[in-house]
Amino acid sequence: MFETTPKMLAENHFPEIIGINLEYALDTYDWEGWNPITDNGITVSSFWDKRKGVHDPELYQIDERGVYVRRED
Repeated sequence: MFETTPKMLAENHFPEIIGINLEYALDTYDWEGWNPITDNGITVSSFWDKRKGVHDPELYQIDERGVYVRRED
């Protein structure tokens, strides 16, 4: 029988997630409708609550993982 470690809810750990490795954060946390934002593609710089129905952040585009990545244009 395999035991898995449950994912931590991201919204309970926002201050600790800022600045950590993006891939680690995606694997470790259950984002529950929140989307991580990254300025450099490597670390988490902020979060976005897409469930609120507000337009996406202007300087970012969402990728296939549900991550907002800063646009280069």
